[in-house]
Amino acid sequence: MDHLQEYNLRDLERNRHYRVLGRTDGSVDPLNLFWTGSALQLRLRATELWVILDSNYMIFENWVDVMVNGALLQRFMVPRGRSEICLFRGMDGNAVRDVRIVRDTQAMHLDPRNSLAICGLITDGVFEDVPEPALKLEFIGDSLTSGEGLAGARDYKEWNSGCFSAVHTYEYLTAEKLGAEYSVLSQSGWGTCFSFEGVRKEAMPLYYDQVCGVLRGERNRKKGAFEEWDFSSWRPDAVIVNLGTNDEMAIDTVEDCTEREFEEAVLRFLEKLRRRNPDSYLLWCYGMLGHGLEDSIKRAFDRFRKSCGDQRNDYLFLNSTAEEDYGSRDHPGRAAHRKVAEVLAEYLTVHGIAQ
Repeated sequence: MDHLQEYNLRDLERNRHYRVLGRTDGSVDPLNLFWTGSALQLRLRATELWVILDSNYMIFENWVDVMVNGALLQRFMVPRGRSEICLFRGMDGNAVRDVRIVRDTQAMHLDPRNSLAICGLITDGVFEDVPEPALKLEFIGDSLTSGEGLAGARDYKEWNSGCFSAVHTYEYLTAEKLGAEYSVLSQSGWGTCFSFEGVRKEAMPLYYDQVCGVLRGERNRKKGAFEEWDFSSWRPDAVIVNLGTNDEMAIDTVEDCTEREFEEAVLRFLEKLRRRNPDSYLLWCYGMLGHGLEDSIKRAFDRFRKSCGDQRNDYLFLNSTAEEDYGSRDHPGRAAHRKVAEVLAEYLTVHGIAQ
């Protein structure tokens, strides 16, 4: 690799030579990728590109997707420790390519040693300006948004890092359709008020104000995961919530989990979202795995609108996943996510959020 040059991200100009997708603590030395779909986006002319990754885990390994000009070029499991991994070689050095290095797996709150960071780049290329996105979208959800079930055959039932995909999800596809930059906050099994097992501390709204508060452990504290998120640093045009599936399971199976408590949690979350995102459109979509709590969500929206006069918000019904559209782990598969992306992209366009 004598002809190649190593770059630390601090050597490059942020938002010109690269963009960071997803919440971070602001540091790029290294760049910690906490959430599913978090990524480093580049544009460059190069025959060859390598990435220096630092990965750690105790239980759940990390996976990475490499997208080049919108197509999946690589998906791989990252070994423990520091690795130099070739993303492509032998390319036309005159062609400009859009490259995204994407964290494929969700934030693993059950593994306090799980971490993934980009420490540098190695290339023979020239960095080009990364264009400004046409739109900024924030997605908040559960396993549906984490992409659980989007990798592996339909009979793949094991819960491990390999069952996730970040680039076949409805949020990634929606962003691609609209030319949007996106940020994702999601946890499998979590809800608005309770997890599927009825655990109240496993509720996404509790951690919304932190960089990645769903994680655990001293290592993650030192990496800045528990710091307060600077909402002024990234203003989404729309905040899209897809929660309720796990709350519904808890209400159906755990004695002291009630629909009334869920409704109150939806209302409180809407109020928090509006305080933190005063100019964003708030959209709650629900239904890929059933609609049992639809009335509660609608009542919370009615109360929210009456209490604050806010009209830049809506509830969006999603069709239940068809039997033929399931993926692995009894979760919606790629066809189901494509259909949701079409619905979301159309909604955001018709309502003037996207152009």
